[in-house]
Amino acid sequence: MNSNQTIATQQGVNLRPFQVGMINISTTHIPKHTALALGNDEGKSGKPELWDTLSYVYFHEYGWIVYCSSDAAEAVRESHPELAALIRRCLDIGAAHLKLDCDADVVPELATFDW
Repeated sequence: MNSNQTIATQQGVNLRPFQVGMINISTTHIPKHTALALGNDEGKSGKPELWDTLSYVYFHEYGWIVYCSSDAAEAVRESHPELAALIRRCLDIGAAHLKLDCDADVVPELATFDW
């Protein structure tokens, strides 16, 4: 389907604004302190730092899924600038979620962190 086409129901409602995209990227693009702030045990040992800051963080076995918004990027801009930059990149291409996955591809032009 051409991305410029309108997706419509029988009533003629444009559903394009309701599409939700997700970018899958390696966890190596965030530093260790950001990974720790996102949490790594589904909150079993207490609420991770960023769970109150971001509107949605989901921990999974291989990383996290983060809801992307301008507010989220701004909220982590000073303490987690790499995460803020990734969120902004997602927003720039219309993705609503960022999936950080240890098995995902590494993007050569982005900074990487060993942890």
